[in-house]
Amino acid sequence: MWFDTPRLLQSYQARQIAQARQKLSSEDQLNAGKIVAELSFGFWSALVARRYSASLVPVLLRECFRDIPASSRRQVYLSATLNALRMFRNRVFHHEPIWYLSDLADKFNTIMQLVIWLSPELYRVVYPITNFHDVYSQGTLPFKRNVLDASN
Repeated sequence: MWFDTPRLLQSYQARQIAQARQKLSSEDQLNAGKIVAELSFGFWSALVARRYSASLVPVLLRECFRDIPASSRRQVYLSATLNALRMFRNRVFHHEPIWYLSDLADKFNTIMQLVIWLSPELYRVVYPITNFHDVYSQGTLPFKRNVLDASN
């Protein structure tokens, strides 16, 4: 339960931990994995913010992002990357059309890069079953038609 370390987390993240615990049964509150699963992407992206540069970022780089290359092994880069993906994820999960974005392929590549940094094993499982490139190569017209048909 690393997140229970006194004064490790700032008040916002500590409140998120408390809220996660409230959602769980009393038995599950004792399970770090269950608590971690309740936390939002915003919680995790905040842990690489500048305010955690001296405390958490070095640990995260060493323990979670072991395969990150030296050229990207900077708090500023990792924070900007995770926050950009968090904002993109929020758009997708709030059903905002994203087909107009000119950098979708870049966003996909960034997501896959983060997967590699977090777990090369997971990347080897996930990448072969993604169909992003097939779907993306078809362009936006099939999806715009589906949206228009659904609204009529």
